[in-house]
Amino acid sequence: MTMTKATQETVVGEGLAAGCLKHGVTGITSSSIVLDGAFRRAWSAFPMAGHFPAVRTTLGRETIRLILAASARRRGHVAGWQQDRAWWAPYITQSDWTPDDVTEHLAELHGIPESAWSDLAKALIDDLGDRYVRRG
Repeated sequence: MTMTKATQETVVGEGLAAGCLKHGVTGITSSSIVLDGAFRRAWSAFPMAGHFPAVRTTLGRETIRLILAASARRRGHVAGWQQDRAWWAPYITQSDWTPDDVTEHLAELHGIPESAWSDLAKALIDDLGDRYVRRG
């Protein structure tokens, strides 16, 4: 089943939030230039990117900031992002869920392996470096 653009963006936002939380990350930079570049590089190495054609990483057409900004407004989302000054902070909406519960839920619904989100988040975190990542 093909996902709509909104569903693709929701799933990527949820998966990335859960992946970051799995790595102990409580925030990533909101700097457009830094975030766009790091996400572009992480996304280009993401083996599941082909499942999300609506996610753009071409210069000037990046959708990562739109995905993060819209995540809190999406209905029925299980994880998302909240902007806190210079940071985007990942969160889980279900109080009794863990990041693993989120990625398991996404795997069941959309067939994206649980480990894929952790790998994408790690690539993004590594590219951003300590200066642009907030932990615990």
